[in-house]
Amino acid sequence: MTSAQVVETSVTNNSSFQNYTHPDDHTIRTTDTPGFKPFTMLRSLGRQSERLANNYISSVSTVRRIRQQLWFNHRCKDHGLVPAGLKLKSPLNTQEAIQIVKSTCRRLVKARINDCHRRLNYCNNKLQQQLDKLKQLLPTNLLDTVMTIAGRRADKTTDRVRTEQERKLTRLQRNKDKKR
Repeated sequence: MTSAQVVETSVTNNSSFQNYTHPDDHTIRTTDTPGFKPFTMLRSLGRQSERLANNYISSVSTVRRIRQQLWFNHRCKDHGLVPAGLKLKSPLNTQEAIQIVKSTCRRLVKARINDCHRRLNYCNNKLQQQLDKLKQLLPTNLLDTVMTIAGRRADKTTDRVRTEQERKLTRLQRNKDKKR
């Protein structure tokens, strides 16, 4: 249940959730406004503002995740590695068939890189549109706070994905070295 649903439910049911506050309200504070609660303030501006801010925060993480995927795929291409999801097995055990499959796998890595660029451009455009709308709807201090929250969450996503992809690269490199 989203925070907007919780607030809506508490108002209609007059339940104990009436005093609900978003977890970020407790941790993110601006230096110039003591007790500043961004998600409570967003709620007071309306559901559209809250939904847009949450979508923006999610989009920032998505852009960072795609950048990490792009980094991973470029490393695979640079080192002649094929990620597990793109590996093909030759249906024939001939040198010609094996070479065709290897070539196809390399082309698939390049196609995945192109797809990452396409998705990154799309998401960056969407992110810019969301930011432009937020600039119209939110006061500057609230917008700055939303952007800070988005950056912190995206940093966590980047760290998690980077660690996972470095582990995958190491494993792929080890498997390639074993085959030599």
